[in-house]
Amino acid sequence: MTWAVRTDGANDYFDTGGSITLFVGESLYLDLTPEAGNSGGEYRLFSESSTQLISMRSTSVILRVNQSGAGGLSVSSYTQPLVDQRFELEIFRDATGYDVYLDAVFIGRNATTSALVFNRFGGIYTGDGFAGLIHNVKINSNINWDATASSHTAGTPILTDTISAVNATGVNMPTDGSAWVDLGGGGISLTVDSLSQLQAIDQVTLTQNSIISIGGLSQVQTVEQVTLQQSGTLSINNLQQIQTIDQINLTQAHIVSVNDLSQLQTIDQVSLNQGNTLSVNDTDQLQTVDQVNLSTAGTMAINNASQAQTLEQLVLAIAGTVAINNLSQSQLLEQLNLTQANVISVDNLSQAQLLQSINFNGVVVGYLQGALTIVSAYNGSIKLTNPLTGEIRIL
Repeated sequence: MTWAVRTDGANDYFDTGGSITLFVGESLYLDLTPEAGNSGGEYRLFSESSTQLISMRSTSVILRVNQSGAGGLSVSSYTQPLVDQRFELEIFRDATGYDVYLDAVFIGRNATTSALVFNRFGGIYTGDGFAGLIHNVKINSNINWDATASSHTAGTPILTDTISAVNATGVNMPTDGSAWVDLGGGGISLTVDSLSQLQAIDQVTLTQNSIISIGGLSQVQTVEQVTLQQSGTLSINNLQQIQTIDQINLTQAHIVSVNDLSQLQTIDQVSLNQGNTLSVNDTDQLQTVDQVNLSTAGTMAINNASQAQTLEQLVLAIAGTVAINNLSQSQLLEQLNLTQANVISVDNLSQAQLLQSINFNGVVVGYLQGALTIVSAYNGSIKLTNPLTGEIRIL
């Protein structure tokens, strides 16, 4: 969450508790949002007297440093920020004067060697002050009055200085907590490294380009019920000793990449849809890819499987593709359900591999009592056809 504090432009302001001087080589930054109610449309940011002040008028900026009148600021170009338009005003002091920037764009210079000194902001020494939101006021790495870092409970508003603890205290401001404004916002980032000995990451939900990065899992860790939305990425590498990735739901072009599985790892209940990809490579020693559901042009590629691996319960819908290559030693492809222009490509099968009970949109091809049989519906009955002998039986 991000926060701001509101000054009403009447008689309230923040007191710094002592004089603050802008020294040579320093910049004063004011991060503000003007609101309706500024007297005459002028943003009076702060002043100590008639000769020490900063104010933003409709067509000019006044910077007085022990000066009167326009303050000696020569404005090259300037457009006053609109009401509710957040802006940052920077005043940089060098050895011969002050440069003024609005949203990082140079707008003018005051050529004076006098020191800019203040002990209040958000209000002026007399009359109306600034009506709007104060997000942040800082001087380089010396002072940082930050509304978000401050306490937002009831009581006198205090802007916390996160650097030097020179906190600024609200004067003539409401004490019921209403001066603080919750602006919402914020983001999510979860990075977990070096999990060991039965750690668990459970029920993580990420939205809007979030990233989970998990590295160095060992000894029965679990990543469970991870839901990725809107171009999320889950990358898991180097799993060892019975780790589990369980119940991963991917939507809208997400990618799960799992490499270097060894010793009874499991990828369980992976659901892919809308152009998603599951890539599993170099599996060995009884790994399982179980209950994979592909829909809307999903792709699953399994290569170089060895030693009794199992591909079980693959469900393909709407132009999905399964490509299986180089299976050896009694591997099994079981219960494949294909609908709407799906493709199974199986190459280089050896040593008693089995394709069993393939369902092509209601027509089942399989083995019945040891004989290759096509099973289909026929006038309310079941039709059995031996494609090798042409024999037909009606049940």
